Amino acid sequence: MKKLFKLLPLLLALLVFCACTANPKDFEAAGLTITLTDDFAREDSLNEKQDAVFVSDDAVVSVFCESFKTLGVDSSFTEEDYAQILKRTNYTEATVMHKGDYVYFQYEASEKDADYKYLAVVYKADDAFYTVQFGTFAELFDAQLETFWGYAESVKV
Repeated sequence: MKKLFKLLPLLLALLVFCACTANPKDFEAAGLTITLTDDFAREDSLNEKQDAVFVSDDAVVSVFCESFKTLGVDSSFTEEDYAQILKRTNYTEATVMHKGDYVYFQYEASEKDADYKYLAVVYKADDAFYTVQFGTFAELFDAQLETFWGYAESVKV
């Protein structure tokens, strides 16, 4: 019986840890698939020009898709070119950067007395560009950045 009481705290800790661990979950939007976790839920009511919005307690992921035809460009247009358009169109002071094969930028925004920070990654499909934005409160961004990149690397277009 004494052994059981010694193991009880360990078993409880293990149970709590396992119950709190999020599981990978695939989401689809506008021809794109992204693997997030089951902490996220699609929130169509939040769509404002986005093709999809996925929300968790501490992050939001927005998906945007623009066809080459809508943009008036052809397939020679690059992710870098598209990112520069996004930057100019949205008056973002961000610098377009590269990480491996990814083109991205980071930016900050304030809304309703809160500061947010975003990682925006650009993807090119056969006939469209996708932008996937990963955002959270500015003070949480650095701690979330590695997780956001993991999500970004899971995107399939």
